[in-house]
Amino acid sequence: MTQIVPVIHIINKEQANANIQLCIKHNIKKVFLISHGYMLDSELLEFSTECKEKYGKLWIGVNLLGTRPEVVVSLNSIVDAFWIDQTITAEIMNRREFKGQIFGGLAFKYQPQPKDLENACKNAKIFTDVAVTSGSGTGKEISYIKLSAIRTYIGSHKLAVASGVNKNNAKNLSELASYLMVASSITNLKTELIIEDELVKLINSIK
Repeated sequence: MTQIVPVIHIINKEQANANIQLCIKHNIKKVFLISHGYMLDSELLEFSTECKEKYGKLWIGVNLLGTRPEVVVSLNSIVDAFWIDQTITAEIMNRREFKGQIFGGLAFKYQPQPKDLENACKNAKIFTDVAVTSGSGTGKEISYIKLSAIRTYIGSHKLAVASGVNKNNAKNLSELASYLMVASSITNLKTELIIEDELVKLINSIK
């Protein structure tokens, strides 16, 4: 069963908590927290830990944009997952101490694209718990051809799509992806507050 995973872009704690509480209200099981400059990575990690303690059963993942991947995987944290945009390699995973899941980029936006997609998928099966792919940019829908090829190459390995997910394409994407990670289509981009009606429509679109 494909899961909707809201990606909460934090601008302050009040806004982040409001989004988390709205997600819980609508039976969302997983969220990712990310900050584009409003918090230092150390502050984001501390806040994420507070949220994990506060919200109990809610699965909480974090994307520490300013921290090197080899450092991220070495962290000791109670959060459930770290999401790393870059391609995960053996050299990075040799540093792994983190006990939660590692979501790692696979042909991901703004990263060097693999010359051999099949081989990149084979590596992702080894070095990630969940491979995360995307369209060409933020809010850009992934090509169904690209997603189908990745699913073929990656087999039963967990796969997430993290750009361009919306109520109109979620059903098709859910046929191939384990997780639909979403922000732009359900969020007021001025306030970074989740729009409840849009969240509900997205949830209902994959039922």
